[in-house]
Amino acid sequence: VVGGLIAYTLFAGRKVGFDASTFW
Repeated sequence: VVGGLIAYTLFAGRKVGFDASTFW
């Protein structure tokens, strides 16, 4: 469960970073 949560957090963070870099 913890590993899945960490993986989800990293994935979400990467997506947010990608969206931010695309937007800016």
